[in-house]
Amino acid sequence: MTDPDGHTHAVVLGSGFSRAISSSMPTLTELRDLVVESLGMGAHELKQFGGNLEQWMSFIAIDQPWLN
Repeated sequence: MTDPDGHTHAVVLGSGFSRAISSSMPTLTELRDLVVESLGMGAHELKQFGGNLEQWMSFIAIDQPWLN
């Protein structure tokens, strides 16, 4: 989206907003289950993040200098 001054903006909406538009859109919980299944992960791998997929994705996106 571009405003009248020519600045470009991006809007990020959560899965709850998507569900409000269409009942066929998954919620974050449903996405979590699909991601875990697709990656062949066990639900226990998200346990340290309280089962929260968004927190897990944020964690794996940050620099982790202790890993090579």
